[in-house]
Amino acid sequence: MVTIFLLISGLAAWADPRPLRTPSPPAQIPAAAPAPPASEAKAFQVRLDGRERTQRRVRAGAHVVLTVEVDEPGEVAIEGLDLITSASPEAPAVFDLLPGRPGRYPVLFTPVGGAARDIGSLVVATG
Repeated sequence: MVTIFLLISGLAAWADPRPLRTPSPPAQIPAAAPAPPASEAKAFQVRLDGRERTQRRVRAGAHVVLTVEVDEPGEVAIEGLDLITSASPEAPAVFDLLPGRPGRYPVLFTPVGGAARDIGSLVVATG
């Protein structure tokens, strides 16, 4: 049965008057568009010193990198933004933010084995 099928296929290919077509080259994939140029506005670098209560103001929608320096290991949280990260004297807490809602957001520091304390606030203002 297989032999008959191969024989018929071979005869059909031999008798076909159409020339063999070579496969067309693969379609050229366009190069990726270059990345848009970086925005002229850079992130605002904001620092809080965990040893003294400080308030920092930023604009709503601005790109903000908030760095919180502490004098002992623990966790830093920004209430209302639901952000928390660890920090130590050698590695400050760093938050990369795009705050959209205006408001006052307390920054709390909780040392390892200690109670949380208010070390400042991030005030997000419109315009």
